[in-house]
Amino acid sequence: MRQGSLQQSQNSPQKAQWLSRNQGSFQESQNSLQKIQNSLQEIQWSSRRQGSLQESQNSPQKAQWLSMRQGSLQESQNSLQKTRWPSRSQGSLQESLNSVQNIQWPNLGCYNKKFDEYKPIDVGLTYHHPSIVHYAKLSKDNHPVQLTFLEYMSIMSAYKFLQPKAIFIHTYTQIEGKYWNEIQTWTNTFVEAHIIPPVTHFGNNRVKYIQHVADYVKLQALVEFGGLMSDFDLIVINASRLHAMQRLSECVLSKGGPVGQFVNAGFISCIRNSTFIRLWINKYHEDYRPDLYVYNSSLQPLHILENKNSTRCHNVYLDSTVCLDPNATAEKLRWKKKGGVNWRSKTAAHHFYKRGDEKMLKDKNSLGDMLRHVMRA
Repeated sequence: MRQGSLQQSQNSPQKAQWLSRNQGSFQESQNSLQKIQNSLQEIQWSSRRQGSLQESQNSPQKAQWLSMRQGSLQESQNSLQKTRWPSRSQGSLQESLNSVQNIQWPNLGCYNKKFDEYKPIDVGLTYHHPSIVHYAKLSKDNHPVQLTFLEYMSIMSAYKFLQPKAIFIHTYTQIEGKYWNEIQTWTNTFVEAHIIPPVTHFGNNRVKYIQHVADYVKLQALVEFGGLMSDFDLIVINASRLHAMQRLSECVLSKGGPVGQFVNAGFISCIRNSTFIRLWINKYHEDYRPDLYVYNSSLQPLHILENKNSTRCHNVYLDSTVCLDPNATAEKLRWKKKGGVNWRSKTAAHHFYKRGDEKMLKDKNSLGDMLRHVMRA
């Protein structure tokens, strides 16, 4: 029989004790064995769910399933959660980096994907990224600054391939020199040296690196104007690819690192007054860590994206073609080889070089090929 009787349960204390673990509701399951034995209806109801002990023993799979539901309701839920669902990577920053391939993004209403699969969802909207490009040229004093050859080439690539309505170079002082004078002759694009007040602190912390300020200034410009922010050691390559990503997403970010485990803050495009960018800026004031060079510029945006308490979906696109190697020395060596970098396949190319002159245009390597491509366009 499937139900048995009260007498059978009383004559088999072990059986009654085993059955008692799954009887009644959560509150009833906490009652003592004596109370369960005194309630025939409860035992009968429970026995219908469980069957006899002999049936469970004769059916190993059923017994295994029932064993997951023994003990209190809370214990069962904890067991099911641990055995059936993969845990999300929430630990410390270092743990997240060490287990980057296992990072799972919380469901924000738009996503539940791993970092490598993080793509925007077509929600029927077309986003408008203003046709503006932003650079930051900061100095530690009030003397006028001059553009280098490679900085000039970066601006030229944006001008020729993106054909923006405006290019802003955010600076503490005036810009001068032959490359700046050449830029002033360009037509159809408004180019301006946008002078800003010096930034010395984020919150109560004094700024340690001027590069941190440069990233912060460009983020502020994205909130105020929208558009594309770029470092000077990047060359724009494929405008069509960038425009396609811009139409689909609130922000276009680029991956960094050998397996793309953080954001490369040197190439970001956003709509004006983006919520995602404003949250990113706030982190500079709330949690600036001057001794961790890429913490605020590259790792904090990931924390914003993976924040499981967020009520807003950040519709972003993570481009994997701009930069995937944080080792500037190794990257430079590839650029110095003929065919070392397949730069034509990239949205923009991050070459890492800060210094150089016009002699680079004659170099027979990947960097020289790319610079000549920009000049001939």
